[in-house]
Amino acid sequence: MEKTINTDDQKRLSLIKKMIIEMGGENFNYRVPTSSNNDVIEAITVSINMLADKLSESYKNRYLVHSRQIFEHLTDLGFILDPEFKIVQVTSSYNEFMSINESQLIGKPFIELLDLESQEIWLSATSKTNKFPQKFHLNLIAKKKLTQPLTFFLNTLTPMESKQNYLLSGVRTINIREHRDNGLSSSEQQHYDYSQFLDLSDSVLKDEKDISIIKQIHAHIEKNRADALGSLQKLAHDFGTNEYKLKNGFKELYGITVFKFQMEERLTYAKTLVESSSIPFKAIAEMMGFKTLAHFSRSFKKRFGSNPREMRK
Repeated sequence: MEKTINTDDQKRLSLIKKMIIEMGGENFNYRVPTSSNNDVIEAITVSINMLADKLSESYKNRYLVHSRQIFEHLTDLGFILDPEFKIVQVTSSYNEFMSINESQLIGKPFIELLDLESQEIWLSATSKTNKFPQKFHLNLIAKKKLTQPLTFFLNTLTPMESKQNYLLSGVRTINIREHRDNGLSSSEQQHYDYSQFLDLSDSVLKDEKDISIIKQIHAHIEKNRADALGSLQKLAHDFGTNEYKLKNGFKELYGITVFKFQMEERLTYAKTLVESSSIPFKAIAEMMGFKTLAHFSRSFKKRFGSNPREMRK
């Protein structure tokens, strides 16, 4: 005898169906609300939300991995900063990179949007107030997980009432091969001198093969997040590259180190399980490759500000 689906379950299934449709239209921002239920539908909800997270990151970052001949710079993000380098105005595109409300951004020191390594670069650059324009590579703290590497250009604006404001432009790169695929004629392609836009001479990833290997390692870590990585040297050799290219190329491509990325993967997945299931914390810790519950709890609290027990309440 078939089991009758109640109204609540029908609503949950309808939301999952809607999300699948949204994802089919390349909208990866939609999420199905989780509930306190511990059933198959809830397991599907958790899984599809995680899939949307992965697809969203891949879709937004796909322009990061191409060779010299197929790059072009686009200005995506702009800030006007006051004399103390606090944010006065920001372009509407900021919400593609950050989940902070605009009202929270205004008046905020720009340095607080950067990771620790980039903060040092920023302090060094802004101490040279007699040298403009300036160009530097910074890691912006982006939505949810990985930092977003961007090239920034800092310049002065015409002084207003003797106060010097600054224009900060964030630049990303896109794959101009897509323009060819979208029907640009040869003459239109030749109109642009793409080599002027980007200098990749200092990149450790010299060709598509290098990039492909790093992407394979990235996917391998995602798939095997709970497994110990071992040494970077062995991991690199397993994929046909060397430790130097793995260590520096991974950071260049994704804005994060190999081991930090694995930890982010583990903790992000664990957070979903903590919030959306009744699985014991010790079991979650073991599933995510943590040797002890104490280590898991410390790492979890450091990342999210609350330990697993506090978050599940």
